[in-house]
Amino acid sequence: MMGTANQHVSVSKFGGTSYNTLLDFNYSKGKFSVITNYGLQLGRNRELLYTTRTRPNPEDYMKSELTTDWKRRFNNYSNFGFGLQYSFSPDHYISLAYSGNVNDLGGITESRNSITNKSGNSFYATDVDRNDVLLNQFVNLNYNRKTDEKGSALFIGSQFSNYNQTTGDFIEENSWVEETDAQRYLKNNVRSRINIIALQADYSKRINEKAKLEIGAKFSHAKIKSGTDFLIADADEMNYELDEELSSDFEYNEKIAAAYINYIGSLGEKVNFSVGARAEKTSYNLFTNANGIQQFEKTYGNFFPNALLNFNFSEDWKGHFSYVSRITRPRYQALNPYVIYQDPFTTIEGNPNLLPEKTHAFEIGTMYKKFDFKIGYTYKIDPISAAALRGDTPNSYILRALNLEKGHVFFTSLSRSFNLNWWNSTNTISVTWQKSVDNFYEFEFSPVKPQFYFYSNNTFTIPKLFKLQLLAWYLGDRSYGLGSDNSRSTVTLGIEKDFFKDALKLNFSANDIFHKFMVSGDYNVGQTQIYYHRTYTSNYFKLIVSYNFGDSKKIRYKKSEVEQSENNRAR
Repeated sequence: MMGTANQHVSVSKFGGTSYNTLLDFNYSKGKFSVITNYGLQLGRNRELLYTTRTRPNPEDYMKSELTTDWKRRFNNYSNFGFGLQYSFSPDHYISLAYSGNVNDLGGITESRNSITNKSGNSFYATDVDRNDVLLNQFVNLNYNRKTDEKGSALFIGSQFSNYNQTTGDFIEENSWVEETDAQRYLKNNVRSRINIIALQADYSKRINEKAKLEIGAKFSHAKIKSGTDFLIADADEMNYELDEELSSDFEYNEKIAAAYINYIGSLGEKVNFSVGARAEKTSYNLFTNANGIQQFEKTYGNFFPNALLNFNFSEDWKGHFSYVSRITRPRYQALNPYVIYQDPFTTIEGNPNLLPEKTHAFEIGTMYKKFDFKIGYTYKIDPISAAALRGDTPNSYILRALNLEKGHVFFTSLSRSFNLNWWNSTNTISVTWQKSVDNFYEFEFSPVKPQFYFYSNNTFTIPKLFKLQLLAWYLGDRSYGLGSDNSRSTVTLGIEKDFFKDALKLNFSANDIFHKFMVSGDYNVGQTQIYYHRTYTSNYFKLIVSYNFGDSKKIRYKKSEVEQSENNRAR
């Protein structure tokens, strides 16, 4: 038996106070193992975005200064789980798990938009009273068996995931246009359901001590259905009517069948390698009536080879070369063109034409004692990005995910670790050169400039007293051809103390003490100059109390997520 109880309390002048309670328990007897966990987060969080959108052309002049303030309230953020495993032997087991989470989000989103154009000045104030509830549930069944004495193994897994979202936001909108006040109310009602089924089988054949063959197959089916109703009423009449332009229905079905093969071997005593490939076949159909009826249906295949070479020149000197190809599919909701309303001229909408991003990454590296040097190049096809694009009316803009044409990334990094009796330290310095290319959305090209990154993570041990922690990193300015990002940094200090033979642990930290983790930058697209500055609740004081109990030294329960990539797309 073993278990852990954690209590986190975070206090931020910018974002407020939040509480996070985590409990987990593991029990094993004979051939049975049981796990269970529960977590609860309460409190507040904040995110602040300042954006300017400027069209400098005198014939089409417009300047919008928009501030959006997300003041989130976690009414009930709970996660829970239970699992049961039966072990025929240490390497032969079957396990069943159920888990889920409930996210009940409240709070207010305040939006203030000041617009200046040739007609004069106008001002819009929009307050969104949030009422968003999300229920996610997962059922996972795994079977694993060692098939011979050499270490060959068979794994079969299946998982069902269900996401249900209900939104009932109330929006109050006030405007001042041509010295005239106006007011109206809106209701945004959203219902969304995502079901994902995944099946996976893997077989690993151990040929000898240095050679192994791995094969596997996976099938997943995702079904998404959502409906959005926007109701609008004038303040005087208070009779809500459905807005057909803002309301929409969305359906999406996707099936992915994949198979892979990988061979791990050696060339002499100093070189080992792995080479493999993954083949996929994807078919999907999409329907939406946003902006008129749109319906797509497509089937396509992909092939992704991978290779790795490891060189052991000596005990102190090692090297490697790798090539990896992969695909990153867009989030399901990023395909849904439903409207997230910020103000009369600013909306966030999905893009049903969004394509998967394909990546080819090369890396060469060497490690000498505790120095680690790497250099690499990544080529991206249809990289997924986002931008504010002009809408149908002169002052409107839509924030939308989109595909660029291609992207190039060159990088080099050097890391060094120190491990002394009283000081452990990991340090990295890197330089990245990134260029994004697109000729469709009328981005204005800019010179490309490299980006520098410095990272240092240090733990100082004061014997029989406590540990001191210092984490600092700096990410410099960059210009990637279609825009620029400004620098950001973080400095975090902490102190940790163990009690009762490490059963009780107290940790107090001051995170981002100078509040320099802010994402800002600018780009020009479609004759519009856009600047953004986003502030997060990254500066806070946190107290963590952790208590470990029980006498077990090992967790016997094992669980594998067979649809992790699909679940990431649903979040």
